[in-house]
Amino acid sequence: MQHKIYIIDDEKDLLALTQLVLEKHNYLVFPVQDLTYVLEEIKELKPNLIILDYLLLEDTGLEIIEKIRKNVSLASIPTIMTTGHDITELLTKSNSPDDIIMKPFDIDHLIEKIVRLLSK
Repeated sequence: MQHKIYIIDDEKDLLALTQLVLEKHNYLVFPVQDLTYVLEEIKELKPNLIILDYLLLEDTGLEIIEKIRKNVSLASIPTIMTTGHDITELLTKSNSPDDIIMKPFDIDHLIEKIVRLLSK
């Protein structure tokens, strides 16, 4: 079975590069820049994993995770947050990602985190 990964990032080049690499690792990737219908899309798609950036144009990744965690049908989807900032003081039980990867990140490190979360 091919795992579905939903990626939210407003950096177009990073989004495209991450998509390319993950597709080469046989993941089915759904990249998103526009947050308008993000929760509806996640509900419909039911991804196996969500990767999202901390700083987005319309919300922070923490706000999106909090919305996901509040929705019973989405709450168990694992999340990885990418960030260039130390966000540990901002984390709460309701908005904490399952893992964090600091930017710039090594793609092999990201793949390791993905494999670990998908194998749970």
